[in-house]
Amino acid sequence: MAATVAVTQCLTVNILVEALTGGEVPTIVNLFTLATASVSTVVAVQAEFHNRTQDRLNALTDFLVTRLSEIDERTTDHNAGFVEGYLLSHGRESTVRPLASPGNGRRTD
Repeated sequence: MAATVAVTQCLTVNILVEALTGGEVPTIVNLFTLATASVSTVVAVQAEFHNRTQDRLNALTDFLVTRLSEIDERTTDHNAGFVEGYLLSHGRESTVRPLASPGNGRRTD
């Protein structure tokens, strides 16, 4: 939007100055207008890229949350059943001990 306004302004100023005075617009004015148009175009492209990236990240986040929730539901049910089954087969007085880390290499009995 700003690039369109800058280019239109540049063309209008050049046409008016040429038609009314017969002179030329200073080069610095044309360069400033060109720089404004260039910068505003780059900013617009970056903003569009940012919006698209944000939309994709939101979609990916929603997908991952849904998928992880499904996995958690299945895993939680499976683990709960495993622990309950273990406790029922060994009596309530038995304890559930965590597995030793594989990097340790020694028994902790």
